[in-house]
Amino acid sequence: MDYLDFLPAITERGQIKAFIESDAGVQATEAKLYGVFSAWWQLHAPGLGELPKTQKVMELRAEFLSSFVDSLQPVGLLDRYWHLTLDNLRLTDSMQVETVKA
Repeated sequence: MDYLDFLPAITERGQIKAFIESDAGVQATEAKLYGVFSAWWQLHAPGLGELPKTQKVMELRAEFLSSFVDSLQPVGLLDRYWHLTLDNLRLTDSMQVETVKA
């Protein structure tokens, strides 16, 4: 199969991932995303640690979702539907995240 939308050097599907990952713009955006996420997590992780004491699961979830969007959306990698994936998650009694089947 020919991959005509890429450089002539890309002749196999397996080469596409390496090509994209080696792009300087992709690397810079990914680094920015990780940096912003790390700063967000440092600020919000203590709330998760306090959850057994506060028992405010839904309040914490709402804060995490809104602050996550506010922090990461300016990076430009989240589309308007990204949150639908998060809506399919729930916290179990053991504080593990599991997928909820629709």
